[in-house]
Amino acid sequence: MDKQLSKSDSTASMLYQKGELLIKLAEKKEVGSRLSTYQQAHTTLMLSAQKYEQAYTNTDQNKASELLNVSWSNEHNKGVQITQDDSVLASDYYKRAGDHFHNATVIIPDSATSYKLGAQAYYHSQQPEKAIALLEEAQKQIDRPPIPVLEQLGYLYLQNDQPQKAVRIYQQAVSISDQNTNLIHGLSNAYIANKQHQQAIQLLESLVEQKSNNIIYKQSLATELYHIGSQQMDNLKKKQSKLTENNFNSVDSLFQRAHTLFNKLLEDNPQNINIKQQAAQFYLNSASVYQQVQSIATGDLASTVQKRMKEFLTESLPLYKALTEKHPKNKTFWRNLYQTYSYLGMKEEAQNIKSNF
Repeated sequence: MDKQLSKSDSTASMLYQKGELLIKLAEKKEVGSRLSTYQQAHTTLMLSAQKYEQAYTNTDQNKASELLNVSWSNEHNKGVQITQDDSVLASDYYKRAGDHFHNATVIIPDSATSYKLGAQAYYHSQQPEKAIALLEEAQKQIDRPPIPVLEQLGYLYLQNDQPQKAVRIYQQAVSISDQNTNLIHGLSNAYIANKQHQQAIQLLESLVEQKSNNIIYKQSLATELYHIGSQQMDNLKKKQSKLTENNFNSVDSLFQRAHTLFNKLLEDNPQNINIKQQAAQFYLNSASVYQQVQSIATGDLASTVQKRMKEFLTESLPLYKALTEKHPKNKTFWRNLYQTYSYLGMKEEAQNIKSNF
């Protein structure tokens, strides 16, 4: 075919025949070695379709597209068949499925479903870099990538320590669907991973307002308020020889908002061990943060700092008691309970539990 095409002007029919041969050749190769041949087939058949169209041969102009669709279905459906029982698949099966879906994307480059399923298969085969590359290719080939593709790519960027890219992708997705709470939460997680805590707080506040019963949103917001507060308190200690009321109150309000959120979470979910653990750690860590600025606090501020430390430690005490009862072999819980007793001046109670860690 190449010799014939080189000797004369290529016709739609000749190009179609070459494309058909290329597809047959690709199908005879191992599934992971078909990409370049399928790429040649796609290019050749698209050129054939153009020539059929230019020649106004109505009966033949859809032949190339139909052949590509058949080939796409063959590769895509084989990938689907492999992954139908995904509860028992080994990694190499997922890789094979991913290769089938990848082939399908080359045959029809705007097949969004193939990109999405292929990325999932590569991810399950422990090849996240291939999953990311496939979704990045989808961005190039599809004029308006669907939300699931963008969301999947943002998630993979987060999972593979690429927070800046995750932020960009989630921002793109949110700009298309600004009422999608899953996307907004994904963007907040991307901001957190990229250390953009203030932006994360703004999004999490809107999520908590929309879905006030969502535990994850409240936990994330409380944790972010703590992180911002901790950073700002550290800055106060570094930059000032004396703590001022205005600066302190601004930072203190962040901890108080986090405190309120954790109290509400504990009140609404009294049996949730994960919330108890997170809240207990927050109270203990917050007390430590206030202790760091004790040396630059004077007068009434010194009393307020002392009061906050005692409040937070007192809040953590029953939580660590509950955690040690639930997990008596967890030495970290016992050690934290010991520290809390010690900070509160409860020396006898501290001594009684010291042997547990």
